[in-house]
Amino acid sequence: MLARKGSVNPTIKIGRSTIVVAGGNIADWATGGDIPDVLEVTSQKGKHSAELERLAKERTRVPVLTLTVAKQSKSSGGEQLDVGSLAIEIKNARIKGYALDGKTESWQVADFDNVHRTTITRKVGVAG
Repeated sequence: MLARKGSVNPTIKIGRSTIVVAGGNIADWATGGDIPDVLEVTSQKGKHSAELERLAKERTRVPVLTLTVAKQSKSSGGEQLDVGSLAIEIKNARIKGYALDGKTESWQVADFDNVHRTTITRKVGVAG
């Protein structure tokens, strides 16, 4: 069995902003086990940064944000490769601990009410 990680970077969608995630505890969220109390995120400074900082300072709740991560892929008898993803919807969360160090920002998603995982499957044929 062939297993490999997807090559797509995880993203977080908050409102109209889609933020590419550079690091954090994303793998803990994608495993399907117990849901951690906090989503730790590292990302690059961008158009979304002022809004993240505002949300953190004002302790405003975000009605819904979606973390999308590549799902671990496995071949199916050498005929198909699953290149799907996992969408993790986090409801009524707060952005906390926003900090900027040069072009790298770190922040947390916490105090959420509900989490829902949805698997998005995309299978492609693999030459045998």
